[in-house]
Amino acid sequence: MGDLCTACMCSGRNLYYIGETGYHHLYSQILNEIQIYDTSQLYIRVCWECRAVLRRWLQFTRRVKLSHNRLQYMLQNNFSDIAPEPPRLQICQVVTESFPLIAHIKSEEPQSPLSPSPHSVCGDYDSVKEEATHCEPETFVNDLQFEPKKKKDKKPVPEDSRLPVVSDSKLPDKPQCAECGKHFSSKKTYRYHLNVLHKGQNRYPCPRCGKVYQWKSNLGRHLRSHKARDSGELYCAVCDKRFASVATYKQHLRVSRRHVTETDFSGMSIQTAVDTPVGQILGLVRNDYKAFLGIPYGVVDENNPFENAKPHPPFETPFSATSDAVMCPQYFKGAIKGSLQCLNLNIYTPIAIGRKSLPVMVYIHGGAFTEGNVAENTYPPTFLIKHDVIVVMMYYRLGPYGHLCIPKYSNQALKDQQLALKWVKNNIASFGGDNENILLFGHSSGSMTVDLQMFNNNNLFNKVILQSGQAVSPYIVETTDVTKLIIKDVGLDPENVDYDNFVQTLCKIPTYTLINMTMTYNFRPCIDNEFVKKEPKVNLENMKILVGSTTREALYFYPEEIYDHDYTREELEKGFEIQDGADDAVRLIKDFYSYNPKDNFIDFVSDYGFNYPIERSVRFYLENNVTVYRYLFSYDGGRNYMKYRDDINATGPAHGDELGYLYDMKVFSNTTEDDQTIIDIISLVWTNFAKYGDPTPSPSTILPKWPPVTSRQAPYLLINTSPRIDSAIYASRMEFWHTFYEKYGKYAKGISLGEPWQANL
Repeated sequence: MGDLCTACMCSGRNLYYIGETGYHHLYSQILNEIQIYDTSQLYIRVCWECRAVLRRWLQFTRRVKLSHNRLQYMLQNNFSDIAPEPPRLQICQVVTESFPLIAHIKSEEPQSPLSPSPHSVCGDYDSVKEEATHCEPETFVNDLQFEPKKKKDKKPVPEDSRLPVVSDSKLPDKPQCAECGKHFSSKKTYRYHLNVLHKGQNRYPCPRCGKVYQWKSNLGRHLRSHKARDSGELYCAVCDKRFASVATYKQHLRVSRRHVTETDFSGMSIQTAVDTPVGQILGLVRNDYKAFLGIPYGVVDENNPFENAKPHPPFETPFSATSDAVMCPQYFKGAIKGSLQCLNLNIYTPIAIGRKSLPVMVYIHGGAFTEGNVAENTYPPTFLIKHDVIVVMMYYRLGPYGHLCIPKYSNQALKDQQLALKWVKNNIASFGGDNENILLFGHSSGSMTVDLQMFNNNNLFNKVILQSGQAVSPYIVETTDVTKLIIKDVGLDPENVDYDNFVQTLCKIPTYTLINMTMTYNFRPCIDNEFVKKEPKVNLENMKILVGSTTREALYFYPEEIYDHDYTREELEKGFEIQDGADDAVRLIKDFYSYNPKDNFIDFVSDYGFNYPIERSVRFYLENNVTVYRYLFSYDGGRNYMKYRDDINATGPAHGDELGYLYDMKVFSNTTEDDQTIIDIISLVWTNFAKYGDPTPSPSTILPKWPPVTSRQAPYLLINTSPRIDSAIYASRMEFWHTFYEKYGKYAKGISLGEPWQANL
């Protein structure tokens, strides 16, 4: 019995010992189910066919039981010699040219009482109904003599390089390799397997795993997949699997959705992991980027939420950064929402990052210091991520929790932002970011705080983009003494108040109640001469700034034409405390802006609140060795965000309209060709500036060369479908305001930038 397969009792084949393999347990389990002689001395060896079908457990079980039942019957009847069974697969007809690839099979043995009926096609015994292995070749037919098929090629082909020619009609639907017993789902993969592994064309084996390739380019692609797996970039933490390409990553999503945290976002939702100095962080993989949502960078003391926040401790277990549902307490869409533990970051990275670290763009949202969020469904950074940058967005305390202007508790929002920047500086390298190339940018009140952060930089960033908001804007100073109003609201005397007692009283008020009490108050950063100084004196050398506004900023504040009331004095009093001559100042403004009765008030508020503060700031930047680029957004299209959100019908881009072209907001279902042009321009300018500190580092088909502002020249980029470089934004209007400040600047509120008129105070 030494040359018999112990499973099917055939002879004449190469046998494989399975006593020390994983198949041994399966085989022994079968033998334990039937009553036969002692198997302790059985030397288990199987043929290639039996080894191939071990995977198909039920078929293999039936075959073994049948063979051993036959063996037991012969032993009980005292058969001295056990007649071997012929192999179930016999060569009937060879239909190949130089290798026994496919053979038709028939049986040479008569049917025994223990065998089932013969096969209907060739008469073989279908004892286990193995359709996949029936009519397959044998390895011992190499000695068969056959006539080679004639080639029709004109040029002779060397004998050792010929490929087998087999008619597809002769191949089974699911072929099996005669050499190794491997099954194939198609004829094409079967042919390729034979050509590469069994025809001597295995010229390019992988040194890592031994897999063989016919072409060198395929081997190179395979080696890159090893590199991708080793790098851990494409990793599903839920399934603990690594992937060689983005395509297989997405395929994993389609077939393994049950492993995925589902969100209401329409993009990809498989998880990825990053190891950081504060612990492992799990994120999501969208269609266009990876998203790490709601990463806590700070902890608010809920017993005293007006204190400085503390850095969040390291994570003891992997942190699941898959939701950004938490916002800071605020009045949002008709209701009070949010949580005190809201100091979180959203980090977005490209799906695949090379060895080179990417520039980092940190965004601070606007919202008049009292509202706002950076939820992914509001600000998807798709347009920016496509240019190979990392985008970070932060939540920070708002309203009374962020801007309570009293000693020891002032400017908590600004301190939260700096705490977030420190977290980014220390950890962003783990996400593939360059912590020496960080750009800080923001819009509206977010831009104003970016300007203030420059005065307390501490080498946390080296570039900024200021979108419609400056630290010297009249809208950054308080129009009323909010602190005194809150002191009165809680029943204390504002003229004789113990601030510690006042804070303790506020701490006892529920969060939502306090937000409701102060909903109509104008909270602003305050000059505490610690974080925000009255006269900042800093050296901004090596800082690079991109600054600009829209052509009709004030449309956001005054969307309709005003006929029944004159708001000129009210606007002026937001930034000035004119003691004598206020009427003259108002008359001076109205006389100058009488050139266009329909638009004069919009132009006045736009210049007063945005354009001239930029003019003042640019002069200050240049005096402090800063490289400055300036822009003016003039496009009025289908994605103008604030006009869409607030249903503004007037012409021209309003305050915040450029955000619809910076972020892939889902509220815009249709994007015209002109809209796409603006998206391309803004995303290219913003990311070029993040990468190089220059919005046009090289010639571009959509942008002209953009020079920086100097003390003698003031070029700026007019952003429209046909962008161009102009000079001196609103020169005559800016000259008017320069004259106005020379006369009334000593009454201006807020931060002083060292202008000559401040010397008269």
